[in-house]
Formats: sequence, C-alpha cells, structure tokens
Amino acid sequence: MGPLPEVSDQTSLGCKITFTSETIQAIFDELYAATWVENPDKKKRQGKKQPIRVEENVEIDPETQREIKKKVYWYRDEQPCLNFLGALGFPEDGRWLDLRRDALLRVIRQRYLQRGVYLKRCDNGHAFENTLSDLLPVSQKRGVVAFGKVPIPGTIMIGAQAHSAEKVRFYGPADQTLLLHFWQVASLVYVPQIIDRDGKAQLDNSFVFAIPEVCHLSNFIGDYPYVLGELGPELIGYRPAEAVVSIPEEGGLDYMSLLLARVQKKAKQTAFFDSVSAVEVVHLRRKGNNVAMLSSHRLEPDDDMLQDFKYIRRTYKSPMFRAHMIRNLVAGRPWFTGFADLAAVTPAKLLMNRSGAPWGARQLSRDASKKFRVLQDD
Repeated sequence: MGPLPEVSDQTSLGCKITFTSETIQAIFDELYAATWVENPDKKKRQGKKQPIRVEENVEIDPETQREIKKKVYWYRDEQPCLNFLGALGFPEDGRWLDLRRDALLRVIRQRYLQRGVYLKRCDNGHAFENTLSDLLPVSQKRGVVAFGKVPIPGTIMIGAQAHSAEKVRFYGPADQTLLLHFWQVASLVYVPQIIDRDGKAQLDNSFVFAIPEVCHLSNFIGDYPYVLGELGPELIGYRPAEAVVSIPEEGGLDYMSLLLARVQKKAKQTAFFDSVSAVEVVHLRRKGNNVAMLSSHRLEPDDDMLQDFKYIRRTYKSPMFRAHMIRNLVAGRPWFTGFADLAAVTPAKLLMNRSGAPWGARQLSRDASKKFRVLQDD
C-alpha cells in the first residue's frame, strides 16, 4: 500500500497527519479493498440481484431413499479484503475474517446502496473518486480557512443517519468525520450465544462491537497488535470460540482483559488505564432492511472486575449461568442476585440435570455445582 500520509508531532493525545490527494486515496482504497466471490444459496434471493447461474443437484432422501432434485443459486457477491488487519497481527485464520466481514455486510452496510465503496473496489476503481475534496472540504470565511461540514451516515457512525425519515441530517466537521471511517480497525466483533426452548446452544444472528475509547495513543498503538495476536483458532460451531459471548457486556470485558494481559506481560508499573479509558459495547441485529440497536453500554476498566471476569469465563460454560454472573459483576451486585427470578421464568427442563436433559440444563447444573463447591471450600 502506498504512498502513505505523513505522521508527525505524535503525543499521548493525538498526532498530526498530512494528507495529499494521492495518500488519502491510497488509504481509503486499502480500507475498502474488496473482491468478487461466488456464493451458493438454496433459495432465490429477493430483490433485483439475479443469480449468475443455477445448478441442479441430486440428493438421496434419508427416509425414503429416493432421489431429490434441489436447485442451488449462485450469486456474485462483494467481499471486503481487510488485508490491513494482517499487518496489525490479526489472525490469518479465515473464521475471524469471516466474522468481521459478516458483521460489516449484515449490520453496518446491510443495504446494497451502502456497499458502493466495496463495489467500486471490486472493479478496481477508487473508493472515492475525488477523495480529498469529498472527505476533507474546506471553506473560507473572512479570510479564515476551516474544514467544512459533511454528512455522517450510519455506515461510519453507529446510530447516525445521513437522511432520516424526519428530514433531520447528521453533520460533523470534515476532519473529525474522516476519522469515523476507521473505528472498525480498532474494534473487535463478537457473537452472542443463546439457549433455545429445547435447551440447545445456538449462535445468534446478531453482532456485538467492542469499540475502545483510546486515552493514550502511543500506548494503544503498541498494545493493540498484541490483542489481535492473542485471538485463538478454537471454534464453537463456525465462529471463533473467543468471539462467542453470553451477553454483549462480555465482549467489552474480553477486550479489556486482553489489554490487561498485555500490560501484565510487559510488567508495567503504571496503571492499565493508560491505554484506554473505556470500551463502548454496541449490540446490533438486522431486521428486514433496517438494523436495530438492541443495547449500548460503556464499560470502564477495573482490575478487580477483570480478574473476576477472567475466572468466570474460564470456569463456567453455561451461557445462562455465565451471563447472569457477568451481569451481576458489571452492576456490582452479589453473584446470586436475580437467580430466583431467572428460575421462576425458565422451564423446569432447562434447570434440572436428569436423564435425557438437554445440554443447557446439564451445563447449568454443573456450573451451579462448581460455584457451590467453591463456596463450601471457602
């Protein structure tokens, strides 16, 4: 990638970046680099997009042993490359990249018209044709040159709308709005795990973003590649195991615990909070053509809380039990708060470990037994 912008005057609070037309175009072409891929679908998609081909496969029905013909629809889709993450130490395992790509395309740029930057890059075009004038417009009043205001779409700021139904528009200074394109670089993506009515664990179709609130730029630049390098290859289903959470807050706590591990490895004497002052956790789910923000939290790092969190995550495997423990931990309540209410509204088959009990009930019983044994030993 090149040419790169010039970075100077870096301090703990920020730095000075000098852009030219060539450097800003190179940066955004790399950020939104994409390629065409072919994906199969069992059903024909709704909308104007047509399949590039239709194949007919023959399968054997396991019950009747008869041949069944099923159609497979192949589509040409855009896929973000995200090559810049590899330079930061992001795992080369495809599952982590698939998770981030799915999150970007399903809840950040879920509509076809929002993927224009990726479509241009798929065809070897530039993400923005007039990058400098489009992203960093300047205005001059009474001889004073200043950055102009530009619209802020929801693709670069979660919850914003460039055009709302009430004709209210989000605007921001061009220099600050430019930085919003890069929040995805420093964030981690998680997927909630839920227990269905039959007691089986399933991965939800929503996504959780953990976005750091950086308070010391130099320290964060040194710590973040370590965080990415510590993401493991283990899987739960088709998602990375470390990305699977029981509640959204678990994603923010995991992000901070990874930073804490970095501090402990460096054996720093300074406080952990010299890298980030908080982590914002946003839970999003696509509903039709729209995306709903299910929850939003701001978690401030606390060493004791993170140590307790690491123990909870390492020890308890039941999503229901772990979620309640973490929820009480974040709220500063005793660990047992609310378990009676949980038991009152949960079907009995999901609470008792007996013959033929579903996985959720067996694991919940084991985790509760672990906790009681710890209390008994203490």
